[in-house]
Amino acid sequence: MQNSIAQNKTVELWSSFMPRKRELESISSDLFAIQSYSKGHFQKSFDPHSEFTIMAMIEVLAGHVLPNGMKSLIIPKGSYAVFNYKGKAADFAQMAMAIYGKVIPESKHQIAERPHFQIMGPKYFGPDNPASEEEIWVPVD
Repeated sequence: MQNSIAQNKTVELWSSFMPRKRELESISSDLFAIQSYSKGHFQKSFDPHSEFTIMAMIEVLAGHVLPNGMKSLIIPKGSYAVFNYKGKAADFAQMAMAIYGKVIPESKHQIAERPHFQIMGPKYFGPDNPASEEEIWVPVD
């Protein structure tokens, strides 16, 4: 699904994925939000309106046959900057703008061209819960 920070469609994505989650033989209850950006996306100034592809995923057993309409993804190995986020999903844009607009550009790292992702693990209580926690993984070189 095409998405942007400014025109966030994440709720729509998860609303379509969660009812189908039970069709999968998962090995973890952790949920993954995977983002794929076009080549050179981060070489320009941070723009919350820039579009990217977002996917809802869960880790499945090796060899599991996926239901129609679902695809697999293997995340390539590499270094990641990991950030912890606590709060409502509606407030996430501020954190994303800090990471991509300030923290990474001011660091010694460059954003790598691999998938970005969030892990919603046992401390994730839903998008509207201010106590929800998730990990943000940004690929770096």
